[in-house]
Amino acid sequence: MSSTDDDFQGTTGEGIIGHVHFNPEEVSHHDLEILIDATSTDCIDVHLGFLQVNHVYEVDVSIDKSQHKLGRSVEVCDPISNLFVRLKSFEPGTDDSTADVFRFELFAHKERLMRESLTLRGSEESSRQPGGLFDSEAKLTVHFHARVLGKFKGTPALKNGIRCVGMRSEDETEPDCSDLAPAGREPE
Repeated sequence: MSSTDDDFQGTTGEGIIGHVHFNPEEVSHHDLEILIDATSTDCIDVHLGFLQVNHVYEVDVSIDKSQHKLGRSVEVCDPISNLFVRLKSFEPGTDDSTADVFRFELFAHKERLMRESLTLRGSEESSRQPGGLFDSEAKLTVHFHARVLGKFKGTPALKNGIRCVGMRSEDETEPDCSDLAPAGREPE
């Protein structure tokens, strides 16, 4: 980065503050697309970028039909296996398209690096995809990776296909596991 005194704006009694200007050719383009890495036909890594703690997100993931063999109808193998990610909808691509769209709901429940997984399978009423790609035993494990910012740590720029749909208070996120009454109250 090349900078001169003209690149800085604003001063205080203590000196120069504030605004730095970067040469556009020197700054790499920030990619706002969800990164999907297919490690095999039964495992996919989805990198979501930055999220914020205690927020609920809808994530639309387009997965190429050649990267899975689930068919035209999909369900979650074990719905209670993950409390923080769920499959909301599945839209199989048309015969002309090369990708199926999966919509997930994800709750960013803890700060720092988050890795959540969900295993999907083709349902029994699934019809065979063109080209014979459907396999009744096929499963697809989707691993979600995100960096979750804590409270008062900033607001992340969401990647394309990610929408914040809600927020949960800290009281809702921690289950009340104690049978002790709060201080000053009588047990019921």
